[in-house]
Amino acid sequence: MATPEPADMIPPQPVSSTISITPVVPIIETAPELELCTIDDNGDLILVVGNNNCNEGILEIRVSSKVLTLASSVFKVMLGPSFAEGNGLHSGELCRLNLPEDNAAAMAVLCQVLHFHRNVPVEIHLKRLYGIAVLCDKYNCVSAVSFASTVWISRWMEEAGTPGRDSLLTITYLLNKPVEFTKVTKELIMKSTSSFSTFETDDGFDFLPTLVLLLLEEERNAIRISMHHLIGRVINTTVPGTEDSSPRYRSCTAGVLRVPMFYQDMYKLNVMPISSCRSIVQELDALRTFSEPAAIPPGVQKPSCHVCHLCTLNYKDMVKKAILKTEIINERLYP
Repeated sequence: MATPEPADMIPPQPVSSTISITPVVPIIETAPELELCTIDDNGDLILVVGNNNCNEGILEIRVSSKVLTLASSVFKVMLGPSFAEGNGLHSGELCRLNLPEDNAAAMAVLCQVLHFHRNVPVEIHLKRLYGIAVLCDKYNCVSAVSFASTVWISRWMEEAGTPGRDSLLTITYLLNKPVEFTKVTKELIMKSTSSFSTFETDDGFDFLPTLVLLLLEEERNAIRISMHHLIGRVINTTVPGTEDSSPRYRSCTAGVLRVPMFYQDMYKLNVMPISSCRSIVQELDALRTFSEPAAIPPGVQKPSCHVCHLCTLNYKDMVKKAILKTEIINERLYP
């Protein structure tokens, strides 16, 4: 029996000069299948909504053309005999309608509402609700979604006027909600610091008439000026020789020195001077924190007079009256 040779004693094997090459199979990329959302199993129309450039992508929605034409006068024309899609529907074919400029997710929810689908969401994100409002206005089907839109909007009304909720103004306008629109405008006038003249929607399109925006800006300025005028009257009634002063408002040196102290408090509270950087609500809240200035400045002796008004004037009560009158003006404009 032969003894096996050690490993280091095995002669090296000749290396073959032939290299085996595995052929490479070319990969052919195919277009991905579009997501299909079936609203009506027996639907005769597929809406191809969106485009690849938007975040929502492209979505195919199978719907009933009859439902769309009953709910929307625009779809009634688009799917009529004057267009190719309408001719195909009349022949009994399953037709496709391309809507590349529309929001796919918003269109899906809109079609659910129009078809009385059982899975219609009760709560909708504000950006999605904005997209639905734009579609309802575009296809003239606002009345068909009136009940659903009322429920959706009611979920957001408590946040009207807060930062990031400005689109509620456009939503309530496009969906024809006058009561909600009035409340939103009131909240924006009192709480917003943004200029209505440069107000833009999320998509950069201005759906609100310019006149509406200008009127809102005018009303906010009117309330702000009225409030500062009321505060100014507090000062005017304390300065001898002013238009609103009278003999009973004559004051001593100590009382006169309280006036600049009041001015100083207003500046510390950021109430004066008038500025669009602060909302009206912020200024009213600041005024509510106002405390009575010192009755007599240090180092000044009050003379024994009987006609001095400024030494005994209650600034805090006068500021409260200014706050109340400002709120009354706001309620009068937007009851």
